[in-house]
Amino acid sequence: MKKNISTPVFRFDEAGGCFFFQNPAVNLWERDCGPCHLFWMGLEGRGRIQSGRENQRIGPGNACLFLPGDTLRVRQDRGHSIRNFVAALDFTKSPYARGRRPALVRMNDLVGVTVLARKLIEAWNAGDAISQLQTNALMQSLLLEYDRMQQSADTGASIHDAKLIELANRIRLEPELPWRVAACAREVGLCRSQFTRLFQRLTANTPMRFIVKCRMQRAGRMLLETPLSVSEIAEIMGYRDVFYFSKHFRLEMGKPPSQYRRDKW
Repeated sequence: MKKNISTPVFRFDEAGGCFFFQNPAVNLWERDCGPCHLFWMGLEGRGRIQSGRENQRIGPGNACLFLPGDTLRVRQDRGHSIRNFVAALDFTKSPYARGRRPALVRMNDLVGVTVLARKLIEAWNAGDAISQLQTNALMQSLLLEYDRMQQSADTGASIHDAKLIELANRIRLEPELPWRVAACAREVGLCRSQFTRLFQRLTANTPMRFIVKCRMQRAGRMLLETPLSVSEIAEIMGYRDVFYFSKHFRLEMGKPPSQYRRDKW
């Protein structure tokens, strides 16, 4: 029997809004949630996050909806500065408004939720009436995905699920490594067909599609944040043929690498 799902009703805190945050200059920082709920989602880097007595390991894809009054203490691993998405929210009608303690969960489709977060920030900054509707819809999608992952964690994942999630997170962290589907299947103790089926169930992508997505996402970041040429980035991502790399990039990111760099978001 399917459970009735109540869609969270909220408004964005005008002072907090939503944004990307990264502080590579320090290994430790604190943030006070103030009177709002704070949706926090890690996108890059790794370390630990402490709220109250809870001190947990975090990495790309970890997300939590912290309660009003919480103080977050984040310690990032040296050389792995954390880049995260933050949204300050005021709930008016939802389980969160009643003070339910949310859990730190891992979002399986890091590429997908990163795109959602980027579009959300763009809509928030635009500020017109249509963009405000888009902002709310995108935030609803993130919260529903967060709830889905929390429900999945509450029901308990199989031992294979845990291994596959860990493998997917390693691919996200180091997509440039020469990942091979057969080797990945052996690592988690599955035959190739079982591995592909379970991996696709957890990530909504076949293993190779997931690897390519992660590589192109990292390549996109490098195009925007480094002076490296397209051919240099292609080589780092394991592509000997820059034209083949550009073809994959356009399919995944919607634009050729050079245009993507020109149209900085």
